[in-house]
Amino acid sequence: MPKSTLFLSYDGLTDPLGQSQILPYLLGLSQSGYQINIISFEKEIAFQNQKSKTESLLSGTTINWFPLLYTKKPPVLSTIYDVYRLAQKAKKLANEKSISIVHCRSYITALVGVWLKQKLNIKLIFDMRGFWIEERIEGKIWNISNPIFNLVYKFFKKKEIKFINKADVVVSLTYAAEKIILQNPVFKPNKIKVIPCCSDTNLFDAKKISENTRQNLRAKLNINPEHKVVCYLGSLGTWYMQTEMLLFFKELHKSAPEFIFLIISNDISEALYQEIKKLEIPLSSMRFAKCNRIEVVEHLAITDLALFFVRPSFSKIASSPTKLAELLAMQIPVIANTKIGDMELYFEKFEIGYLIPDFTIPNYTEAIKQIPFLMNIDKNSLSNVAKENFDLQIGVSRYKEVYDSL
Repeated sequence: MPKSTLFLSYDGLTDPLGQSQILPYLLGLSQSGYQINIISFEKEIAFQNQKSKTESLLSGTTINWFPLLYTKKPPVLSTIYDVYRLAQKAKKLANEKSISIVHCRSYITALVGVWLKQKLNIKLIFDMRGFWIEERIEGKIWNISNPIFNLVYKFFKKKEIKFINKADVVVSLTYAAEKIILQNPVFKPNKIKVIPCCSDTNLFDAKKISENTRQNLRAKLNINPEHKVVCYLGSLGTWYMQTEMLLFFKELHKSAPEFIFLIISNDISEALYQEIKKLEIPLSSMRFAKCNRIEVVEHLAITDLALFFVRPSFSKIASSPTKLAELLAMQIPVIANTKIGDMELYFEKFEIGYLIPDFTIPNYTEAIKQIPFLMNIDKNSLSNVAKENFDLQIGVSRYKEVYDSL
């Protein structure tokens, strides 16, 4: 009989994040002999749109899904209400399913995970995902000059120590974050497991996209044979530095006008067009695409070089950009910035791209000088780095090691 586990997520399985960064791992674990019971909080529209698709993915597996609707308002009180509902549902399932492990994704669910461990003496995985408290402050979601958010901040800083101490295993996305955690002498090093954000290299595989598909897409986007394509993939705003990336491209276009900047994002807005105009970047040198997951792969297949700048901050030390795994798997060299997760570790160890230390014109110029070299990096070596370090099966096997150890 498979071992029964409980997975708690305040993100929805029907969210894009749930589809790419939760479900693939759990589906892999279910094939390793685990009965997995998932409680997740679903946003109403995404749930309506993706519920059937998600249920079909889970059909025939050893996964049971117990979705709850996410409560958005009022702030703080809605979260307290959701935590209460989660605790009631989790306790019921833990008793009914003879749960032996509770796996908590991030901090909100860890409130319930610690409670279950103390009440029912089951094993606890605290999958912290990053420095969530600092992300809320640096992302301007919590204003700690507000007395309510100041109380919330102090509450979670105390709880964070308890989560790490009570957990049987703590999962960190980066080695850089692990070092910071272990600066506190009360934490034990042998309980931390580093598992970076991984990518499905069977899906993100440049070799599977035919030349005919590439040519048709280039024609559709009005990208001529003499053009080269630099792309940005992912969300815009908050952590991703739209202005700085546009300024970099402006400098690139001055010296190499054959480059087209392709932005693959579902956040393309009028504000983006206004900024391009303000920065005096020719709109004729820009291309935009809102894509589903399959279309993303096809657009990356016509890309020569990728660019992404992430706002450096304390919380970003614990960040593992999924896009790095996806871009390398698609054999695309990357220009990015330092002070983000383990980026420097990977860029020093492998020839995969170039990191700028700061967002200045001289640094942009130096990076631009490296582009001919970057575009001559062996493409197979790029996808090999992805397969050997960020492949989804590596992530699944590391989670299996965690589960097996408990």
